[in-house]
Amino acid sequence: KRRKKKKKKHCQQEPNDPVCVDGAPDPDLDSILEELAKNYNYEATGQGKENFPAPEDAPGRGEGGKKHNKNKHKHEHEKDGNADINGDEGGEDEVVVEESEVGEVHAIVNSFMVLDQVGHDRSSFTQGLSYGPDGTIFETTGLYRRSKVRRINPDTFDVEMSVDTDDKYFGEGSTYYTDAEGNGRLIEITWRERTGFIYDADTLEILEQFEYETGTIEGWGITYNPTEEEFVVSDGSKYLYFWDRDTREEKRRVAVTRFDGSEQDQLNELEFMY
Repeated sequence: KRRKKKKKKHCQQEPNDPVCVDGAPDPDLDSILEELAKNYNYEATGQGKENFPAPEDAPGRGEGGKKHNKNKHKHEHEKDGNADINGDEGGEDEVVVEESEVGEVHAIVNSFMVLDQVGHDRSSFTQGLSYGPDGTIFETTGLYRRSKVRRINPDTFDVEMSVDTDDKYFGEGSTYYTDAEGNGRLIEITWRERTGFIYDADTLEILEQFEYETGTIEGWGITYNPTEEEFVVSDGSKYLYFWDRDTREEKRRVAVTRFDGSEQDQLNELEFMY
């Protein structure tokens, strides 16, 4: 129903769009990929957070600190701590993988439609994105001294509330969930500080701060499985970690493989659909 409503609104604004013609089929995946190939700015994807220095007092940092290598995408990165959010400067050493190298492709979903495009604060280095039962969007952003937690109106996409994260933390993935008492909560993890936060979803007040461990001593993505009442966490490796909702203790971990049987590392953003 919501999809039809958005399409109707889109067609009122853009009546000449081919998808708005009566009886027009939904765009297929090939045509969308063709448009993306024409318009996607590959130069904008090279800036990884791995080269942004942490404050000197951040855990695990300094000259002798262990550093997990995330830079497998063969891009040149700035090393002065300033993110190229807008993609003005990107890596030129692009890796091209031939189709024969990846084997047969198995599609789970092979069609979709872009219903709307909205503006976004370019200074926000988005790391986590989820939404509550009323559609309210929750966003957590990264970079040291620039991380934020935000509530966003789903109809206007205006930022209703924004809370700065302490400078020593690099904000990472987050997800909305309800606790054992049915209260709306937001959980956020951090990159290398091994620290997480529980927020009141209505006020964005920090209710709890906790510590955690992963295989790489890093936190990347997190999502929530309400059926099993557990979080699913990634740390840039091939593993997914499953945490109990209430204790946040690790229940199990699963190594991820691709359809061709090869290992898949660099796991990052996670979403759970059911």
